Amino acid sequence: MKNIGGMEKVVAATETGNAAQIDFLAKITARIDSIAASDRLTKAELSPLSREILEYIVLNASPDVATVNRLLSVLSAANKKMCLLFFKEHIPHKVEGFVFGGRMKGDKRLEEYANKAKDFLANPDNDVFTWFTANVKMEVKPKSFEERIKSLIQKALEGDDKHPAITPEDVLASVVSGGVSIDTMFKAIESLGKTAAADATTVAAAAPPAAKRRHPAANTAKEQAEVKAA
Repeated sequence: MKNIGGMEKVVAATETGNAAQIDFLAKITARIDSIAASDRLTKAELSPLSREILEYIVLNASPDVATVNRLLSVLSAANKKMCLLFFKEHIPHKVEGFVFGGRMKGDKRLEEYANKAKDFLANPDNDVFTWFTANVKMEVKPKSFEERIKSLIQKALEGDDKHPAITPEDVLASVVSGGVSIDTMFKAIESLGKTAAADATTVAAAAPPAAKRRHPAANTAKEQAEVKAA
């Protein structure tokens, strides 16, 4: 049991006395401690850290995947997702959610991960940021003007800590002062009314026809005939 960076770690490196592994763990732990203590994660820490973890866990075959889990636990949401995708691609450990677990089995598979890590680390410019930019496309769908205006009106009517709520009349006044004429507003209201009426008609037409009411005493075909004859 060895205490490094204020945290007790149980790793194969300390058991075998591998000085290089102990040095790697000390360096990695120090960077994670720096990230955890900082309100703002800097690229200066995460960039080399992503490379060091690959060398420590993949090339040096350390089973200390708990180090990766600790890093993920101190990252912001965006950086956590980025690092999760990066390590899922590069370290031979199973993952569930945001937690890495047991090492994968099979010499061929482990060799593939090792070769991939060697190729990646061969370029000193490669890190988690360059990999994410090259391999992950984040599609951001811009909000339409309609959605933005609707959202803004809702916020204006509700208000917040910095801005008191305004009335519906104030909203309409702002719309008019923004360039929308009263005549245009009435046309829009009329159009909305027609759309609502058409929707109601469609719903009514799609409804099944009401069943004819049977005479309360007509429970059988014979009884129904008797009631009809009467």
